Amino acid sequence: MSPVTLVLRPLRNVSRRLLDKWVELRAVEPDINALDHSALNLDPTLPVVYVFPYQALSDELVVEQLCEARGLPSPTLPLSIGDLRLSHSRLRLLRRSRSDRSLLSRRLAKLIAALEDAPSDVEVQLVPVSVFWGRAPGKEFGFWKFISADSWRVTGVLRRAIAILAHGRSVDVHFGQPLRLHEALREGPQDSALAHRRISRLLRVHFRRVRTRLLGPDLSHRHTMIRNLQKAPAVQDVISELAREQNQPPARLEKRALQYGREIASNMGYPVQRFLAHALKRLWHKLYDGVEVRGMSQVKAIAGDCELIYVPCHRSHIDYLLLSYVLFHEGLMTPHVAAGKNLDMPIIGPILRRGGAFFLRRSFRGNRLYATVFDEYVHQLITRGHPLEYFIEGGAFTHRPHAAPAPGHAGDDAALLPA
Repeated sequence: MSPVTLVLRPLRNVSRRLLDKWVELRAVEPDINALDHSALNLDPTLPVVYVFPYQALSDELVVEQLCEARGLPSPTLPLSIGDLRLSHSRLRLLRRSRSDRSLLSRRLAKLIAALEDAPSDVEVQLVPVSVFWGRAPGKEFGFWKFISADSWRVTGVLRRAIAILAHGRSVDVHFGQPLRLHEALREGPQDSALAHRRISRLLRVHFRRVRTRLLGPDLSHRHTMIRNLQKAPAVQDVISELAREQNQPPARLEKRALQYGREIASNMGYPVQRFLAHALKRLWHKLYDGVEVRGMSQVKAIAGDCELIYVPCHRSHIDYLLLSYVLFHEGLMTPHVAAGKNLDMPIIGPILRRGGAFFLRRSFRGNRLYATVFDEYVHQLITRGHPLEYFIEGGAFTHRPHAAPAPGHAGDDAALLPA
């Protein structure tokens, strides 16, 4: 045992005990119990190595405790393959260098090299694990971004401690399907460096899809997004045309476009979503005998690859509240919801806006600038891959065929889900 391990082990044990007392798991996917591991498709005869997207001691300790409680192979088990001896069965896909660059895992490279020299019947199962502290959608900046630990970057000690305190009672753990490493190596190039990059890319794509499914794409700050609406070429073209036709200064029309953007745009915020989830849970149990959900597995299966557009009935306001609640509870990103301007009233309007509602007028007739700003807003949501929700009774949206998909998103693939 190395001197570093001797020094760090007591600290790790103390941290583990503190986390055990504080952390509560909100959801574990797939649903695994101590007697049935079939949902993970693990071969009990083969060793397991858990893969984390980046270095985070708290994530590793939470998974260790979970594996022990559910009867899964522990990440603390040593692993031996040929001449390779590892003190534990976990690795971090990305590590940080002194120049603050993300580098690929050395441990994964060692595993690949050991398996290339091992007999064909020697196999290792890589199980990617994603741990989410809270469900805060990513923003470009802001206080909630500071305390949110759901980032590809290694978070500082202070930031991680604040995230644990703030979100320790709402932790989600997602296990991916195991990747048989030796089998995957035989399917690709025999060069070790190329194989390392290919396996790493497969794992990165998996982590990105899980994160997108749970948190959705990054949300720009509302003020920035509204400014982008005003500067959009389609909006600027209409401003120029109206300035000529109505003999108005363009600056006045640009100011009006900003006002329309503020009137329309949502201001989705995790604290309000979390509050509404708790409040609605109490409401359902008072109004109904319970909430029965069907077909969610099919939705989750496509959530990481397609943009989701939910089309619920609109028999009452309960419909859209219930749908957002169920999606939040099931670990999916809540959608941006098209709401009538009549709901943008004091107190209620700001709450709905922070819950994901964006507001539209009942008629766009005779107001080309408003119609263009609204069209550009929906266009930006769609191209970035945000899930949407609207009601057939209220009309439909059109998607520009030339719209470029968001980076890393399916773009052209959209799933229309009746609810």
